[in-house]
Amino acid sequence: RTEFFFFNITNPHAVLKGEKPHLQELGPFVYDSFQHRSGFIWNTIEDTLAYREHTWYRFNKEKTLKRSNGRFNTDNIQITTFNMI
Repeated sequence: RTEFFFFNITNPHAVLKGEKPHLQELGPFVYDSFQHRSGFIWNTIEDTLAYREHTWYRFNKEKTLKRSNGRFNTDNIQITTFNMI
């Protein structure tokens, strides 16, 4: 199980003018994680095992509702990333 928290900047225009950001925490958004390992290669000389691992996540609506006290029932939130130079 993995939990993600996001933060909403509630005063973006003031931040661009150099003020301290005011943050609103969103979450937790709970995801179940799954892993699959394949391509096992045993090296008897070095006594090591090598493999490929694939990890994926699935949104868990029930656990998110429980952990967020019913505030969030979806993981469909919009995230905007930008660089300031």
